[in-house]
Amino acid sequence: MATTSKTWRDGDTLRFLSVWVNWNDSDGRGNENLNNARSGSTSDTQDDTEGLSADEDRRAAIILPLLPGLFTSLAANVQGVDITPLGEVLATTTDRAIVDCNKPYFPSVTEYGLGSRLPVLPRSKFTVLKRIALGVDQVSYVDPVSGQETVAVLKLAFRNPTYVGGGIWTDIHVLRRLPPHPNVVAIKALVVEEVSGLGVVGYAMPYLDGYSLAHQPKPRSFKLKWLREVIDAVDFLNLKSGILYSDLVEVNIFVNTAT
Repeated sequence: MATTSKTWRDGDTLRFLSVWVNWNDSDGRGNENLNNARSGSTSDTQDDTEGLSADEDRRAAIILPLLPGLFTSLAANVQGVDITPLGEVLATTTDRAIVDCNKPYFPSVTEYGLGSRLPVLPRSKFTVLKRIALGVDQVSYVDPVSGQETVAVLKLAFRNPTYVGGGIWTDIHVLRRLPPHPNVVAIKALVVEEVSGLGVVGYAMPYLDGYSLAHQPKPRSFKLKWLREVIDAVDFLNLKSGILYSDLVEVNIFVNTAT
């Protein structure tokens, strides 16, 4: 069973729906899943998507096209629905508590209080070119400053942006306040959702032509130059900026083939 949560506009009204998907519904767990959600004991929620496997990504591709028809077919007061992979409705609930325990909160640009402004763009302004990882896409968009078509990396929140321990709330605050550094990628724009046009759901960063150490096109030696640059970047964060960076793993070390 997996859970997704969606917000959409129905005329002048914003609606929110929690969707439970039973990949094996032979045991009739529809009502059980709704009851678990009320008690907060649902296991596979939206906040547990880190490390999304290829199989889960395939399942998402099956379910997402079903959602628009599902939204229009349900009564306006429905807050949660349990469905099969074919879109068959197993159970519904009008319990408002479903919204309270599943709805992510996306702070507004004003709530971020960044001081100096960044360009703010709705999600629809970005065209996805390639999926890089969960919540990370290579995209193109028209840069509002230069007016030029630009390739960038779009990082979206795949869990509550303000969850304890990090999230895009922390990413944006830290990256925006750092002085420029040649080995630390900066933020180019904030990305807002389109239902209200207020909530920040992600941010755009410059696209670098290259690869992470976790996805090298072919095995190669780790250059001494790279080691010096990594040490310089970590010293910049830890010693000069007061940031304890603890996620120095291969996927977060990127090789720019242009330099």
